[in-house]
This record gives sequence, C-alpha cells and structure tokens, in this order.
Amino acid sequence: MGKLTAELNNHVAAQRVKRKLTQEQLARAADVSRQTIIAIEGGMYNPSTILVLRLSFLLDVSVNELFSFPEAALVELQDKRRRLYLADEREQEK
Repeated sequence: MGKLTAELNNHVAAQRVKRKLTQEQLARAADVSRQTIIAIEGGMYNPSTILVLRLSFLLDVSVNELFSFPEAALVELQDKRRRLYLADEREQEK
C-alpha cells in the first residue's frame, strides 16, 4: 500500500493557481497553516480525509480532481479488486 500512496498525483497547487488564490488565502479558508498547504502541494504531507474534503469544497472540484492515482497504480488496484471479488465469490459458493 505504501507504493500506491507514494505514487499519488497531487493537483492542489494547480487548482489553487487556476482560481488565482495564494497559499495563504487557501490556508486561511481551510483553517490550516500556510506551511500545511506548502507541505500538501509539495507531496510531503498526506492530508486527513476531512481536510481533503474541505479543500475540494473550497476549490470547487471533486476529490479526484485534487488527488488521483497514476494509470499504473490504477491497473494494480483494479487487479487487486478483481482478485478480492473472485475470492469473495469462491467463499460464497462454499
């Protein structure tokens, strides 16, 4: 799971700049420090679910527009999901 987290695409800075907001303005609106926004945008900090939802709302974008998995990670997750459901189907057949 650590590999997938490391490969997360982070679009917070792009969405913030697109809306012509400074890091300070976004930080104040989100009730966090500017350093937190810097750390999130730099990929040094994984925000809590609550903060992700707050940023998504403030920037008027979906969570997937802020954070997404690269294609290779999605393929890996799809394979894991397929195996998970196959295992579940086999268990139900018993």
